[in-house]
Amino acid sequence: MQQFDSNKDLNDNERPVIRPYFLTLLCVLTLISSCLSVFSYSFYSINFNMLQEMLRANQIPIQLSWMKDSMEMLLKAGIGFFILSAIFNLSAIVGALFMWNMKRIGFHIYTISQILLIITTQYFIYHQSLPWAEILGSGLYVGLYGTQLRFMR
Repeated sequence: MQQFDSNKDLNDNERPVIRPYFLTLLCVLTLISSCLSVFSYSFYSINFNMLQEMLRANQIPIQLSWMKDSMEMLLKAGIGFFILSAIFNLSAIVGALFMWNMKRIGFHIYTISQILLIITTQYFIYHQSLPWAEILGSGLYVGLYGTQLRFMR
């Protein structure tokens, strides 16, 4: 009977790739934050008219009164901002899932999603000043994912 060495007969694309712990951590953090973002942006999209009416009628609960200025700014951005942000965060989830499965295409999907999120925020909210916190945060994650590309196929 002939012995079979499973690793010897597999080419490089068929060999199982072990996901590094750091990539696992990045993917988990991305999945958590992006899922929460999709949920909140979808909530704002679905309830946009109701939230606008509450703000106009000054019916914001006292527990949320400290957020009134931020809510006004976001609601002025319009429903398009929330819909696009939900879609781009959903695509970031898709990218993270591909990277979870060790596919390089996930890095590109994630990076494009982050760029589109920055452009969306700039277009709908900031107009003149750049959202530096968002740029630095996204850039940090893209850079950290970039260090893990050598492990992906």
